[in-house]
Amino acid sequence: LSTGRLEDALTSTPRDDGVHIAVVDSQGSIFVRSGPDALLPAIPAGPEWDVAAALSGSAGVVEVETAGTSSALVAYAPVPSAPWAVLVSQQTDAAFGEIRDQLRDELLLLGLTAVVIALLAFHLGNRLTRAYDRQLEAVGRVDAFVAAASHDLKTPLTAVKTLAQLLQRRLARSDRPDAPWLADGLAEIDAATNRMTRQINELLDAARFQRGAGLELQRRPTDLVALTRRVTEEQQKTTEHHRIRVRSSCDKLTGPWDEERLERVVANLVGNAIKYSPAGGDITVSLNHESTAIPGSVRSGDSAADRWALLTVQDHGLGVPGRDLPYIFERFHRGANVAGIISGSGIGLAGAKQIVEQHGGVITVVSSEGDGSTFTVRLPMDQSSAAGRQ
Repeated sequence: LSTGRLEDALTSTPRDDGVHIAVVDSQGSIFVRSGPDALLPAIPAGPEWDVAAALSGSAGVVEVETAGTSSALVAYAPVPSAPWAVLVSQQTDAAFGEIRDQLRDELLLLGLTAVVIALLAFHLGNRLTRAYDRQLEAVGRVDAFVAAASHDLKTPLTAVKTLAQLLQRRLARSDRPDAPWLADGLAEIDAATNRMTRQINELLDAARFQRGAGLELQRRPTDLVALTRRVTEEQQKTTEHHRIRVRSSCDKLTGPWDEERLERVVANLVGNAIKYSPAGGDITVSLNHESTAIPGSVRSGDSAADRWALLTVQDHGLGVPGRDLPYIFERFHRGANVAGIISGSGIGLAGAKQIVEQHGGVITVVSSEGDGSTFTVRLPMDQSSAAGRQ
C-alpha cells in the first residue's frame, strides 16, 4: 500500500466537521495526514496521553489542551500488522455540538412543559381560593374540599418542582451561553412552587383552626437567621419597588421550631409589608435575642433567664386604622383602608398568630394609618420554655 495513495485518499474526501486523521510511524513521526491544517501537530504530548501508548498496542480517547483555552478530543489505536498508529482528533466544542443541541432542545421542551404546568397549577390555586371563599359557612364541606383539593394541587406542584430541580442540575453541567438566563428562570419556577405550596398548607391549617383543631408541630433545631434570609431573598425577587434589608445582631438564632410553619410566618409578614406598601420603599427585618419574660405570656412567673428570639418586620406603607388594630389577628378581618382595594383572604395573620402561640410565643403589632406597621414575633429558644407556654 502506497503511503501517497493513502494520503490522497484522506485528503480527497472533503470534511466540514473539523475531524483530522494522521498516521504515525514507530518513531512517533506523522507521515500521513488528512490535510496541512491538521490539528495533531499542535497537540503537545503530556501525562494524559502519548503516541507511544498507541504504538504499544493500546487504544482509547483522551481530551487534551490545545493552543489558548480550547481543547480537543484525540482517539488513538494501533494499526494491525504494521508498526504504526492512527490518531483522529476534533475540537471538543465541535465534537459535542450535536449533543449540546439535543440538550438545548430537551431543556427548552422541559422548560416549556414546566411553565405550562406551573400556569395550570396557579390557575387551579386561584380557583381553589375563590371556591373556599364561597364555602366559608359550610365548615364541614370546606374542610373536606380543601383537604382533597390541596392533595390534587400538590401533585402537579411536586412535578413542577422536581422538573425544575432536574433541569437545574443538568444545566449546571452544561456550558450553554444562555445558562445564567435559564438558571434564573428555573429558580423563579422553583420559588413559585414553594410559594404556592405554602399557600396550600396555609389553607389546610386554616381548615384545622376552623374546626378547633391544633397543629402538630414538627419541631427540630431551626436557625431563624438563615430561615429569614432565605425567605427575604425569595420575597425580594417578587418586587422591584421595595428594598428588603435584614439586620441581625447575631449569626444564628436556633430554637426548637417547626421550620416549615415558621417560614410561612416570616413569608406572610414580609409579603404583607410588600403588599401594603404599594408605593414601594424600604422594609427592615430585624433579628435579635433577649433574656427577659414576655408580658402577656400564657404562663406567669417566667424566669428572667428565659431566652427569646425576636423577629421584627417594619414597613412604611398604608398602616392599620386604629379601630381595626385590636382585630387585626382575627380570621377574615381586614383593615377598612385596604378591604376591596388590595386583594387578600384575611387568614394570613390569623394563621401566623396561631403558629407563633403554639410555639409558646407572642406576636404583636404597632401601627397607625398612613405611617406603616411594625410586627414583632417573640419565640422561646428553649424546649422547656416553649412547652410551658403552649
